[in-house]
This record gives sequence, C-alpha cells and structure tokens, in this order.
Amino acid sequence: MDIKIKSDTGNFYYVVRGVIEQDGKYLAAQITFPDGSKSAWHFPGGHVDIGETADEAIHRELREEIDCEIDARSFCVLENFWEDNGNLAHGLEIYYIVMPLSRLCDKDYSKTELDRGIKKTLDFKWLFRTDLHNFDLRPKLIKQKLINNELDGFNHYSNKKQ
Repeated sequence: MDIKIKSDTGNFYYVVRGVIEQDGKYLAAQITFPDGSKSAWHFPGGHVDIGETADEAIHRELREEIDCEIDARSFCVLENFWEDNGNLAHGLEIYYIVMPLSRLCDKDYSKTELDRGIKKTLDFKWLFRTDLHNFDLRPKLIKQKLINNELDGFNHYSNKKQ
C-alpha cells in the first residue's frame, strides 16, 4: 500500500525517483491513465509502500518500470509543494542518482502496466541536458539543478514559498 495521506484540504505523497543518465541523455517518464488524462513528465519512480525503505522502493519501482536492476548511488530530498485541483499537495520526494546495471533501450518507447488493478501506459523519452530548458519536466527545481549540474546528492531542497 502506497504511503499517501488524503484530506479535504490537501494531499501528502512519499515518492522516490531515479535520475538516469545514459549516453549524455536523461530518461523522463509520463503516465497515461485509463481515462486518457496524463501526468506531468517526471523522472521514473513512484510511491514508497508502507514498510518499505526508500532504497527498496527505488529498486522495486525501476525494476517494474524499466525492467532493470540499478545501483542507487546518491540521493537528495525535495519537499515539493504544488496545487492539485485547488488543494495543496505536499510531497516528500527522494531523487536517486541511478546507474543501470545493464544497458537500457536508447529509443523513446511506451509500455503498459497493471498497477493495483489499474491499467496505465508509461511513456519514456530520452532528453539531452540542453533539451531540458524547453521541456516541461517536473519538478522544476530538480530540473534546474540538473541543467546547472548541481544535482550531486546528499542535499535537502524545498520549493515552499515563504
């Protein structure tokens, strides 16, 4: 069971994401839900389950999403705040710098998965660092850190407006 808290005034999420670089390109993912709606483009990963460590979650999520075992090298933590359908959303997000243990498909591709009984389509796209400037990859703070070559792990960031 995912670690999520939903209330009338907002939602809390605990997720892990993998920043994967191969041949100078970074892998982005987008989910298409059964109703046709789409998530924002983001780094591959997903929700941490109750009783699961973040390290266990990133290995499980990337095994499920990209069919690959990984070496999760370092990480940074983002406390992400955004508006979601008029409510506050608050995410505790751990971004791992990830090294795949085998070569990944180097073309953009899609795959369908069954996630807790819900059929979803995952689209994957490879982007050069220079492509990130004009690509709507979320969260923007992590994207900017990557563009500026400042995403080196062991940092705590927050995009909360003071």
